[in-house]
Formats: sequence, structure tokens, C-alpha cells
Amino acid sequence: MSTENQSGAKHLKIVKLAGGLGNQMFQYAFGITIPNVLWDISSFDINHYRAFDLNLYNIDRNFATLEQTKKCMNELKFKNPLPRSLRKKFNMSRFIYLKTNAAREKRINKYQPDIFVDNRDVYYDGFFQTEKYFKPFREKILHDFKLMQPLDQQNLEILDKIRHSNSVALHVRRGDYLNPKVPLVLLDVDYYYRAIDYIANHVDNPHFFIFSNDLEWVKENIKTSFPMTFVDINDEKHGYFDLELMRNCKHNIIANSSFSWWGAWLNTYDHKIVIAPSQWFKPNADECSDDVVSDDWIKL
Repeated sequence: MSTENQSGAKHLKIVKLAGGLGNQMFQYAFGITIPNVLWDISSFDINHYRAFDLNLYNIDRNFATLEQTKKCMNELKFKNPLPRSLRKKFNMSRFIYLKTNAAREKRINKYQPDIFVDNRDVYYDGFFQTEKYFKPFREKILHDFKLMQPLDQQNLEILDKIRHSNSVALHVRRGDYLNPKVPLVLLDVDYYYRAIDYIANHVDNPHFFIFSNDLEWVKENIKTSFPMTFVDINDEKHGYFDLELMRNCKHNIIANSSFSWWGAWLNTYDHKIVIAPSQWFKPNADECSDDVVSDDWIKL
């Protein structure tokens, strides 16, 4: 993909990094498949909506300048005047593009191999939430996603428990998922009980380590006779510590969340069991649930 234009210069390939840590990891892993890619993190510097957490990892740091980003996009657009209901009905964008070098996903979580373009500058803007883009690059991604920030004493103590038990990371995502406008399914207790039963039938003496943005709800609604450790020592700003603990567990029960997805995918235990929800998005959502779950994971 490292083609050159008529002047002999290489075409620019830029991947936009945006969203939370899990989203940033997907975008970075997608970019691993593109030679000589530059990363655009201007949205983090300008908006400060979410932190740029990838700088805590052992990643490549060839970030795009603002001038390179503008040159790469070469974009001219105006807002689509049609109301959202009509845009959705006819699968139309919020914007009408007169020209652009941006390559955007047609549908979130749907593998789109034709998105790669060789013969021009390309600005990739999307979530790219499927390992089908980057699975052959697993060893490099494991290397790049090595956390460079050392764990503090409290996290080290939990890590020791994780390593000396048949540990199972169980992640419950609520919070913003309670908003009916969010297209993601709010998983119920039935999913988690079925996942716990599956683990109990395949793992001796499991110890569940619970991660959630609503631990009080979990304590009231999910109960088991097996040992449970509620990991409540890290706030949202230190979510990367939770991710580090999750990836060190032997097994994973994940939510429909890119955050716990990466906790499971980065898990290197040879005999790991990963349980994931079969449905990530609501049936009427524009997004897709087809390709997000890895083929060797258990769907419930």
C-alpha cells in the first residue's frame, strides 16, 4: 500500500484516533495494517473530550501534523439539510461531500476490506471494531500495547491474586448504556448468569474479578457461591489499570464494550475461555453485531 504519486512522494495514510481507550486501540490496531501510517490525534488536543490514553503504551508515535491532516483529507463538505429520520431511511450521511479523501466505515463493526485504497492520500475515519483487520499482526499489537505506566501497590496486590487463582474477569457496562438513545444493548443479569454457569462447568474453582462502572448494581443483582473480588480502586481516569488487570486474568466474561473486548483479546493465557454477548447493538440500530466477536470466543 506504500504507493507513490507522480512526484515520487508517498501517498499520505492517516488514521484518526478518537473515543475512549478501547476505541483508540481498535483504530491503532487497524492502522498497523497500513505501511507508513501517520496518526491524527488532533481531536484529543482540541476538544479534550476524552484523554489520549495510548501514550501510556509502547506504541509508534509518528503523529500527523495539522498541515498533513488537511492535505490528506482534501475535503469540501456541507451539512445535509434533510432531517435525521429521512437520512436514516435512505442511509444518507449528515454531510454531503463534494470532494474528500476520507474513507469511512459503511457500517460500524462490519468488516470492510475494500476500505483500503492505494493510489491516493487517504484519511481513515471509523471504529474498525473487528480483529479481521489486524489478527495477523497480533504479536506486534501485543508488543505495542504493553503498558509503560507501572501499577501502584493496590493494583499489584490484586494482580497477585489474579495470577494465583483461576481468575475470571467479569465486566459489566452500564452508565451511559442506560440512555435509551444509546444504540448498544443493555445486557441483563440472565447473560451474566449463563456466562458464570458456563465458566463453572469448564473451570475448577473459578475466582471472579468484577469490573464495572456500576459496582453497586452488580453487588445487588449478580451473586454466586464462588469467590468474587470487586475491583473498585481505579477511577475512570485510571481505567488503563483495570484493563491491565483484566488482560492478566485467565478467562474473561465481557460486556458489549470495546474496553472489555481488549481485556480479553490481549489475554495471552493459552487455555483462556472468553464469553461475549452475541448481540451488541439494538435490532434497529445502524451499527452491526456481525464481526466484532472473535471466532474462537463463546457467544451467549
